[in-house]
Amino acid sequence: MAPKKPLCLLSLLRLLLTLLLPQADARSFVVDREHDRFLLDGAPFRYVSGSLHYFRVPRVLWADRLFKMQMSGLNAVQLATSSTILNFFSDNKTHMLLLLSLCLSQGGLPAWLLRKPNIHLRTSDPDFLAAVDSWFKVLLPKIHPWLYHNGGNIISIQVENEYGSYRACDFDYMKHLAGLFRALLGEEILLFTTDGPQGLKCGSLKGLYTTVDFGPADNMTKIFALQREYEPHGPLVNSEYYTGWLDYWGQNHSTRSITDVTRGLEKMLKLGASVNMYMFHGGTNFGYWNGADEKGHFLPITTSYDYDAPISEAGDVTFKLFALRNVISQDGYLLDFLHLLCPQGPIHSILPMTFEAVKQVFQGVLERNTKRKLFLTGKMGAKLDVLLENMGRLSFGSNYSDFKGQVWINGFNLGRYWTKRGPQQTLYVPRPLLFPRGVLNKITLLELENVPPQPQIQFLDSPILNSTLHKTYIYSLSADTQSNSEPMELSGH
Repeated sequence: MAPKKPLCLLSLLRLLLTLLLPQADARSFVVDREHDRFLLDGAPFRYVSGSLHYFRVPRVLWADRLFKMQMSGLNAVQLATSSTILNFFSDNKTHMLLLLSLCLSQGGLPAWLLRKPNIHLRTSDPDFLAAVDSWFKVLLPKIHPWLYHNGGNIISIQVENEYGSYRACDFDYMKHLAGLFRALLGEEILLFTTDGPQGLKCGSLKGLYTTVDFGPADNMTKIFALQREYEPHGPLVNSEYYTGWLDYWGQNHSTRSITDVTRGLEKMLKLGASVNMYMFHGGTNFGYWNGADEKGHFLPITTSYDYDAPISEAGDVTFKLFALRNVISQDGYLLDFLHLLCPQGPIHSILPMTFEAVKQVFQGVLERNTKRKLFLTGKMGAKLDVLLENMGRLSFGSNYSDFKGQVWINGFNLGRYWTKRGPQQTLYVPRPLLFPRGVLNKITLLELENVPPQPQIQFLDSPILNSTLHKTYIYSLSADTQSNSEPMELSGH
């Protein structure tokens, strides 16, 4: 069994969006129960997708993360929503939309709900339903134009999130949500639920397609058999296949073996299942939005939401990504979209052509031929120069003396640090937060436990996510000579 996932109180809406899908006149996404599969525009379709929480990624980096997901072989992306509205869209063929967020502090539910004495969250409590109805009557009409059959790319929507794991087991509440979604979104959109094996009884509802979630260490055969008890016909779906796990302050950094993750994905694809990898890019719990879990005692979640995902917190591709891409490529996804990337088709030529002749300037050219030989001549002792492009990833230093607090850079709250507790020792600094060279960058620390007499900062080029601070405090300011982050001003509280 996978570890119990932290309770996300209001992922009332999760959306699965297709990537780089061709446009069609008659657009539909339905369950083919006769052949146990999905149909997209009448053709068999199986999605291999990944989760991305856009609220954990600076807006200017959304396109970068989506591009890397596409190039990993994914043909869909899963987003999540709550009650904090943000504009989420892409200027490329992913056609992203105006959406919201999930799995934040108190599961994304606004804290003002608790001002009502004795309110029962995630139930048919009239006070809670009134707030839900008010919110979704604003949200869902905004989403309606982006549904796939309306010309958008939302192919399915999840109602609630692992509700069967919640103590209430209130079917009236689930029926109310289902009716609300149908009233505001129509009958065409595919609505589904997601639960672990123990949560299917209370999390499933007739009229909503039942899916499951589990990780590499779980019994795949047993859990898919449980899904079949609720959905005798239709596609097998793992809506949350865990590529890693989150971290808690004071515990070790969580990881998942590349071998285990890829082997599990390969087995599911051989079964014909649709799979969403949670997370494909975790990101960062900026500001105060890290949230917490409860497993007999209070467990605050770290600022980093790296999740040991295929794309790291800083947006770097990992060995896990390449391994997963190799598995996906065996199923025929990687090059399925070349006709969209190059809609005019391939250029045939007997002789080599210049970049300008094929209307390319800085981009690359994909060439195919029957045979190709490459001859390299080297000499003993020859010097090899390697030019490494700086993509601007900075992590916030490991050798500061602070114990617990928060950090702002140029007014942006990077989140919480708790170095004495661990395991996270660095905070990720997104490149767009830094001013150009020559413009003063301001770093502010709110230290809650131990204020050093001369606070200084160190920048690193890689994160430290699995350590605790056991050393004599070293104060240093290390400026990256290749970055655009100088000069800095440091202020502390």
